[in-house]
Amino acid sequence: HVENETVNTQKQVTQNRSCTLNELSTFTATFTNTAFARQTKENVTTADMTGHTYSATEWESNVDNHWHECSVCHTQIDKAEHNWKDATYTAPKTCTVCGATQGEPLTRSYYYYAPSAAENKKDSPKTADPGVLLYAGLALASLTGLACTAKKRH
Repeated sequence: HVENETVNTQKQVTQNRSCTLNELSTFTATFTNTAFARQTKENVTTADMTGHTYSATEWESNVDNHWHECSVCHTQIDKAEHNWKDATYTAPKTCTVCGATQGEPLTRSYYYYAPSAAENKKDSPKTADPGVLLYAGLALASLTGLACTAKKRH
C-alpha cells in the first residue's frame, strides 16, 4: 500500500547574515493530509557570517586618528593617534602611518631692505662703507705713530 502526501514548505529568513552574525531561518512544513500536524523548525543556520573585510593598506582618518574600517559594517580596528612628521618646505605635516596631511608646507621668508629716499643719496655711505673721514683718521694715526717712532731713534 502506497500513500502519497503533498507538503508545502516555506523558508523565512529571521536574521540576515552580517560580518558577525549567521543567517537564521525558520522552516515551516504544511501537509495536505490533515492527519499530519504542521511542523516548524526555528533558528536554522542557512548561511555563515561573512566576517569583516578590512583593507591592509587603506587607512581611514580624521583630524586626530587613523584606523582600518570594515567595508561592510564600518567597524573600526587599529585605531590610533596620528604619528606626525613635521612639515618641510615641500610637504605639509604628514602622518608616517596613514599618510594623512595637515596644514601647508613651510614657506620661505625673504627680507629685502629697500633704502628710503633720504638714505639713498649719492654721498651717503653704503653698507660696509665707513666713509672718507674714517680713512683720513686712520692715516693720520699711522703717520703720528711713525713720526713718534722715528723721533726716538735719533
